[in-house]
Amino acid sequence: MNFWRKGRNALNIPHGSWFYFNERRTRNIVGRGVLVGYEVLSIKDAWTQFGVGNGVSNFEELEQRALDILGIEGKNPEVGCILLSELQFLSEGDEYVVSHADYASTIVGPKYFEDNKLPELAAKFAAGLVSHASLLSEPPASKYYEGNEVFSYRVGYERNPEARIACLSHHGYACKACGMSLEIAYGSIAREFIHVHHLSQISDAGGQREVNPVLDLVPLCPNCHAVAHRRSPPFSVEELRGFIVNAQK
Repeated sequence: MNFWRKGRNALNIPHGSWFYFNERRTRNIVGRGVLVGYEVLSIKDAWTQFGVGNGVSNFEELEQRALDILGIEGKNPEVGCILLSELQFLSEGDEYVVSHADYASTIVGPKYFEDNKLPELAAKFAAGLVSHASLLSEPPASKYYEGNEVFSYRVGYERNPEARIACLSHHGYACKACGMSLEIAYGSIAREFIHVHHLSQISDAGGQREVNPVLDLVPLCPNCHAVAHRRSPPFSVEELRGFIVNAQK
């Protein structure tokens, strides 16, 4: 898992040490992991390398967290990435309440301590723990509700419908990754239905740009298009084909 921070300087903590983390509001310790590395990455590279291991479900949420929590803004800013393994979390309500006396008094900046100095904390982690996997999903609810109106503000990017027509006129309506024709699969209801994918993300252009319908756009079925955008920048058509081939082995 990747925990990120604003600073670019490396942590003065030996690799292999326990790295404790706390709840932002109370500062109480809620978990720990073994420090395995530290590197400075752009937001996009952090998402590409760690995905949901960043503690968010999508790239846009990672960008917003970097702004809200770390105060980092700008196009593709850099963050310090704290790489942890062997994650352990204390059960809710069983957090370790921190006092300044718990920390070594000679350290300025990141605080540190050792288990043998804090038997109570060590005992908490030696007892029942909440697994990492259980934190990635909420416990099942007895009832589920949907349908409330939600109002949101977002920035979209203009697409040129004539460029789409020119792309499909050249490439046809079969998916360039899996070869699927939606009309063959679903009949006339899906005739000429296909997504058109930008090989270079339109949001990265920084404004209006010229698009070559043959070289810059390709038809992708909805499934392949969604998988392409599981990463930012998107997977290439060649990578998508490779995934399909490997999955069939």
